[in-house]
Order: sequence, then C-alpha cells, then structure tokens
Amino acid sequence: MELEGGMSVSIAHAARKDPAGHAAVVQDRASNEIHLRAAGGSEPLPFQPSDPVRLKYSQEGILFCWDARITSREDQGRRLVAQLSGEGITLQRRQSPRLAASIPFSFTVIEAEERSLIGEQAETRTQDISLGGMKFETNLPLKVGDKLALELSLPEQTSAKASGWVARTEAAEGGEGGQALGVKFLQLEARDQLHLLRYLAKLHHR
Repeated sequence: MELEGGMSVSIAHAARKDPAGHAAVVQDRASNEIHLRAAGGSEPLPFQPSDPVRLKYSQEGILFCWDARITSREDQGRRLVAQLSGEGITLQRRQSPRLAASIPFSFTVIEAEERSLIGEQAETRTQDISLGGMKFETNLPLKVGDKLALELSLPEQTSAKASGWVARTEAAEGGEGGQALGVKFLQLEARDQLHLLRYLAKLHHR
C-alpha cells in the first residue's frame, strides 16, 4: 500500500500518548515527502516541525501505518509537510471484526467543511460497527473529514460516547437520496470501549 493524494488518514504524535489521532487528507506525495491538510479545513493540526508522527490508513479491515517526521507547518497548522522515515510499513489486521448491527444512536456535528452543518443533530441507526468505527446512513451532506460527537444506545441501559470523523462517503442503498458514511472513532474512553466490546462479543457469538 502506497500513500496517495486524496487518501483520508489519521495522524498522531509518535512520542506521546495520543490514541485519538487527528483527521487529515493527503494532498500530494513526491518520493518520501507527504503534503497533508487538516480534514474539514477548520481546526489546525497540533504538530510542529521535527515532531515524529504516525500516519494510519485502513482498508478492508487492515490498518496500514507509516512513521514520519514533520518538516514544515503552513496556514497556521492546517497544512503540513512530512518526511516518511524509510519504507517501513506496519500491517495490522482489525482487532475487532465489523459486525452487522442496527444500534440506535445520536450524533452532533462538531466540525464540518460546510460550516452551516456545525451543531446539527440527528438520530439514526448503525448498519455495521466495530471497535474502530461504524457505518450508517444520513441525509445530512457531510464530507470526508467532518467530525462528529456520537452517543450509542446499547442494551441494558448502557451507552457509549465517542468522537469520530467521516472517513468515506457513498450513495445510500436503495437510491432514495442521502448517503452512507464510514466513520472512524477518534476517541473512545475506556469505560465506553468496554461497554461496546461486551456488546460486540455477545453479538459475535449469537
């Protein structure tokens, strides 16, 4: 797997405890030099020149990782240039399988390229879910990189809160308008992760 322009990736500081990461889009690549912009175009990426970072990209249940170092910061942090550290790529299979599940949840748009969408709230149901993210349909015209606050309603009066970013969009099934979104979790607290893990384990063994 090679990093290419247009890919949606997460970027995290390699030397700090930064499990959430930040959403970014690869704009261009020239040899080992990668040009990135903040997904959504609003919040700057909190990295400085010389910071070691790890880029992650997932596809079909496999996580691809690249180590890099920031070489320049532009547009107040909304654009970065990074130098890949050699050709080393780590491949990790999904630790939690993606399962078909219709879970009710609500979400609030907290960052969006279309600024008028910020603050919009909606309720819907998941189509599938794993510990890494989920898929659902919505009529809101969200774009790759937009950030959401999510609250899932799990059985036994439990819930799980998370933040996530839109990693991919596609036409909704049935051709009735709207779109299906693939959302990657950026942050899932330990307690909420445990609730979700228990639910997925029960679902997996049905």
